[in-house]
Amino acid sequence: MERSAYDEMAKVSDTHWWFVARRHLMRHVLRTIALPKQSKLLEAGCGDGSNLPLWQGFGDVYAFEPDDTARSHAIGRAIGTIETGFLSHDIPFENQSFDLIAMCDVLEHVEQDAETLK
Repeated sequence: MERSAYDEMAKVSDTHWWFVARRHLMRHVLRTIALPKQSKLLEAGCGDGSNLPLWQGFGDVYAFEPDDTARSHAIGRAIGTIETGFLSHDIPFENQSFDLIAMCDVLEHVEQDAETLK
């Protein structure tokens, strides 16, 4: 995506109906699954980090994002550990396990989607 698109997304992602509604649905799903009390959650391709506050309510947050602009917005939220990473071949946190891994509006942009899911 263009840098300007990430900047615009960062301006609206906390209030735009699409992102708000999606987080509402994700919160509902998270409340209905049996996550451990202090879970480890990973968001692959976290963009500007607008989902990080949601994940924070359910455990320790880890995320990665390939785009420098988007990642700087995510880091600015000061939630969890945000690293540089790229699906499917440059994934940080390689030696860690997670209770939940999320990709929100990401997989459709990944050329090797089946490899990434493996």
